[in-house]
Amino acid sequence: MKRLLPLILTFSCILAYAQNNSLPYENTSVVKIKSLTPEIESALDAFDVNYLSCRSHACVPDVIVNKEAKNWLKDNGVSTKL
Repeated sequence: MKRLLPLILTFSCILAYAQNNSLPYENTSVVKIKSLTPEIESALDAFDVNYLSCRSHACVPDVIVNKEAKNWLKDNGVSTKL
C-alpha cells in the first residue's frame, strides 16, 4: 500500500496538469479546406488561423479556425469539411 499511494498521487497530478495545453484552442474548430486559393489564404491570415501542417500551401490543408473565420468561410461559399 505504501508504494501504491505515491503512484496514485503522481498519476493524479499528471492528469490535473495535462489539459492546460488546450486552453489556446478554446472556441475553435479544425476544418479541412477543400480548395485553397491564394485569395482565401490571405483572407484567412487576417483571422489569425493556425495550419496543422507545416506545409500551409497544401492543396487540402487542415486549419484551426475561430468562429469568425468559420462564418467567413461559410458566407463566402468556401467548401470545407469539419
